Amino acid sequence: MRILFLMRDDGFMTEPMNVMELSALAKQDNPQRSIHLALVERDDVCAVARELRPQVVAASAITGSHKQYLDALAAIKKEAPETTTILGGPYCSTFPEAIQQNPFLDAIGVMECDEAWPTFLDTLEGGGDINDLPNILTQENASDRLVKDIQTGQTMLRP
Repeated sequence: MRILFLMRDDGFMTEPMNVMELSALAKQDNPQRSIHLALVERDDVCAVARELRPQVVAASAITGSHKQYLDALAAIKKEAPETTTILGGPYCSTFPEAIQQNPFLDAIGVMECDEAWPTFLDTLEGGGDINDLPNILTQENASDRLVKDIQTGQTMLRP
């Protein structure tokens, strides 16, 4: 499996995703997986994806930078619809309805995903169903897992 991580270069490299940790988790029991990185501001992410042909494109976003990631993931998905796109990070944890508002996303990771991430990859490789994975919201499972709080109007994970 080829995994392409997208990361922003804001001059300080301060994005929340720890590519080293997620890469290590992805390869921990599967050293044959290859990990690649594209910087949103410097690389033509679509060209990188065309050349690499990754099975998974992943990014982690904070609110504010999420728009750049969503634009990049949408462009990649348009060119390569067979690619699995996943977004995680604080943005998704505080705005889980992002999965419902962005049809080009196959999944989002919410809350802590250190255990969910390798399980997500294993499930994809094994041809299993990612819809049953904890902390992973998909286009298919979001309507069952999300609920709107009547008092605050905030969307949250169903308890």
